[in-house]
Parts: sequence; structure tokens; C-alpha cells
Amino acid sequence: MTLDPKVRETSGIPQKVLRSLKPEFARNEVDALARTAAAKRVTGSIYRGAYEAENVYPTAGSEAARAGRDPIPFLIPAELFEKVTEKIVRGIMYVEARRFIEPPLRIQFFPDGPHMPHSEFLQVIRTYGKTLERQPGIQINHVITPEDGISGLFEIVFWGGQIKTYASVGANEARRG
Repeated sequence: MTLDPKVRETSGIPQKVLRSLKPEFARNEVDALARTAAAKRVTGSIYRGAYEAENVYPTAGSEAARAGRDPIPFLIPAELFEKVTEKIVRGIMYVEARRFIEPPLRIQFFPDGPHMPHSEFLQVIRTYGKTLERQPGIQINHVITPEDGISGLFEIVFWGGQIKTYASVGANEARRG
């Protein structure tokens, strides 16, 4: 993952992260120990070797890496993107429809968004959907079908589009090959 400091939604994030890791800004001794441990985790996730843009998670800085902007890559488990997306989708579904996503419904996660064959769902979101925002960091574009009130399509945009995830909610059918 890489973040562009020139994007308004991410400006200041690196400075805030660095400050949050400094024990001298701690409120007490327990906070200082927590900050020190967090600093070790963060610095341990910075990748210091050569990498290919193809190895950067789709929609998480791969365009910046391909453009040669010399970003600092962080190692983030790919499953984290799916878990965060699922949590947001479940929350939005409950807030919007007052319903839980339970079998036979399931959330299907798409890591690659508009550049892949299933991208036609973005057109449906743009045409019929609505947008929820929690600025400056998150925007959720989604549409829920009126027929059942729970099937839907979701685009989750973090930090002005630097990271995007996509999901659908629908019947738990076997995937077609």
C-alpha cells in the first residue's frame, strides 16, 4: 500500500502516524509502552527491497508504483482488505436496511474493481446508487435492490480513491467457472 501526500484526504496522515508512535508524546507510562510497541510493528511492515508494481495490491497504490513515484511500500496482509470491506458492508446494510446479512446471503469481495470483467456493477452504482461519506477518509457508493431490500453492490473509497474495495451482497450460489 502507498499513499500520495499530495491528495487532500491523505495529507497529514504520515505526520500523525509518526507522532502517534513517539513515546515522548505519551500521556502516561502505559501509553508510552504501547507507542513503542506500535512503532516496532509499523517499522517492521515497511518493505525495504525491490518490488514490482504487479505485486502491489490492486487499487492500493499500484498506479503510483507503476508511475514510478517512488512510494514507500507497507506490507499489509491481503485478507485485511477483505475483512475491512466485509465489516463496512455489514454495517451499511444494517444502518440502511436494518437487516443482517445471513445465509443464504453472502458478501462477495472483489479486489480489483473497475479494471476486471465484473466491473459493470460500477455503472449500476453510478446510475441508481447513493453515496455515504465520512470525510476526509471514506466514501461508500452503494445500491440496494428494492425487490428484496438486501441484495446490493458496494464501492468503498478510502482517502480520495487511493484505496478502493468492491463487494456485492447476494444469494449464496456456487461460483460458475
